[in-house]
Amino acid sequence: MSPDKKKQTRKTDRPSSQPRKNKNNEPEKISRQQLLFLFCLLVAIFISYLPALNKDFINYDDDLYITQNPNIVNFSFAHLPSIFSSFYEAQYSPVPTLIYGLIRMASGFNPLLYNLVAVFLHLITTMLVFKFIWSLGSNFRISFATAALFGIATLQVESVAWLAAVYKTCLYSIFFLSSLIVYVNYVKTKKIQLYIFSVLLFFTSCFCKEQAVSLSLAVIAIDIYFGRKLFNWKVLLEKLPFFMISLAFGLITMAATKSNKDIITTTFSFSDRLIYASYALCLYIVKLFVPFKLSLYYPYFSLNKSMMLYLLFPLLLVALGVLYIWAIKKKNRFIIFGGLFFLVNMIFSLALQVVAVRPTVMADRYVYLGSIGIFFIVAKGLDILAEKKLIKPSLITSVFLVFFMITSVLTYSRNKVWKNTISITTDVVNKYPVPLMWVNRGYEYRQRKEYDKALSDYNNAIKTDSTYALAFHNRGALYFFTNRDSLAILDFNKALKLDPKNAETWSNRGSALARSGHYAEAIGDFNKAIQLNPNKVNSYSNRALTFEMLGKYEEAIADYYQYLKLKPNEPAIYNNIGIDKQHISKFKESLDDFDKAISIDPQGIYYLSRSYSWNALGDKTKALADVQVAIKSGVKVNESYLKMLQQ
Repeated sequence: MSPDKKKQTRKTDRPSSQPRKNKNNEPEKISRQQLLFLFCLLVAIFISYLPALNKDFINYDDDLYITQNPNIVNFSFAHLPSIFSSFYEAQYSPVPTLIYGLIRMASGFNPLLYNLVAVFLHLITTMLVFKFIWSLGSNFRISFATAALFGIATLQVESVAWLAAVYKTCLYSIFFLSSLIVYVNYVKTKKIQLYIFSVLLFFTSCFCKEQAVSLSLAVIAIDIYFGRKLFNWKVLLEKLPFFMISLAFGLITMAATKSNKDIITTTFSFSDRLIYASYALCLYIVKLFVPFKLSLYYPYFSLNKSMMLYLLFPLLLVALGVLYIWAIKKKNRFIIFGGLFFLVNMIFSLALQVVAVRPTVMADRYVYLGSIGIFFIVAKGLDILAEKKLIKPSLITSVFLVFFMITSVLTYSRNKVWKNTISITTDVVNKYPVPLMWVNRGYEYRQRKEYDKALSDYNNAIKTDSTYALAFHNRGALYFFTNRDSLAILDFNKALKLDPKNAETWSNRGSALARSGHYAEAIGDFNKAIQLNPNKVNSYSNRALTFEMLGKYEEAIADYYQYLKLKPNEPAIYNNIGIDKQHISKFKESLDDFDKAISIDPQGIYYLSRSYSWNALGDKTKALADVQVAIKSGVKVNESYLKMLQQ
């Protein structure tokens, strides 16, 4: 082989902005056989996620962001301006909220459709991973392997199975990757319409999840991969819209975070935070290939007990940094690009780790998109080794197939863990003693009326952390629901000592005090709850019930109307108002409230209540008509009252 030919061979190994060519010098297309491979890949991934189709909502954020989210429960297209112009629970993700709302309109809160859409979103993302790597000039083997590793990785299960996370994570990834694919085509063709389309897709991605802001750095990684001059004024000018969008949505994210007064902050030193971040970054890479001890919740560990062990992780990062510098010197652009792509997509989560505003040391879902960079390095590296005949291609294929099958089984099993609240919280507490998960499982047991199991979980949470206010609060609520008011009050007292700003605890203690006959103290607790959170409806209804016990019906009526301002169209509340008006002889005024209750939900009990007002007003005909409706609906009516109306 002549020197010129060797030079030409090396040149074709480098990334090129020109389309991939076949032997006839025509743009290479995917063959039917390759399309079949891709179809089989999607089928295999879908099978691995079959258990995810039968899972329920869990009470860890699924309730907060979906089933109890007022933007979704009361969703209509008229609410879109509000959804796109406001924050919800310190987050700004209007596009996923829109999709949740559309599914709610189609199927209510039956989880099947939510689950099915979630899995298909993951499959779409997997295909976009293939398309993205293919667009970079990679051959089918590299593109397919990268997509396969991404789609089947067990670490990705949280991002797909957790309904509170999947729509944000997958939707932003879909628009993110689409933007990058279009950007690559723009780099190749210089067509301005492609550039504009890429920017618009990026803009849309930012409406899905805050992590999308990293795309402005991902496009720089693409420029480096294609050997573009970064400090060329045209290249810099291209980046301006991307960075402006990133800045804008970064500020929006900061504003959203500040909107939540209850945001969690930790008090670790800066050096400790760096160690935790190093630990998380290393573990993300390891768990992508060896998915051991996966968990919904990774609590912070004590550095004092094993400082030497965890100093190892910063050293590992230094070693990886040295290898990365070596790759830069050797101009191994696939390593440079893959490493950069991983890091820029991890920047947001690592920044959270250093700032320490989250209660967990890491989260599986944070690595969803960044994992593409690691999988690309592996796929490209193995392909190079095969081409250089350092490893037999048949051996690589065999190992890949075995790894894929093993990972498929692990992914299938991991999806089973997400079946419901009991299964996922049990998985966590079996690995880590997390008080929050004991409490969440206890709450689920309480909902199922398995009170002994609930009490055991609350006790375990308190045993694990005797300063955990939520555990005392929930155990107090359990005692209240099982009519053990004195024990409930004791636990609420402990919870308020630990967390005196929890409005719900004040309200719940007020209910326990009221039922124990301590009405004045109960009113004081409700007042405090409303002062802390004037938007909590139960505080108003519970205070109204206490006022009724004290015979203060005017005050009770005022509280009920305040309740209706926050949560309108509650027929039982209108019925209570009507009854309170009867107590103060406002029979005519009460008719409007009973009419409203009946118009919302024509229950027999509301007809019976209205009957008493008609009778008091001297209209026995209407009173009897209402009683007859009540009787037909199964309501028991006092016989003497019925006979009196029939006379």
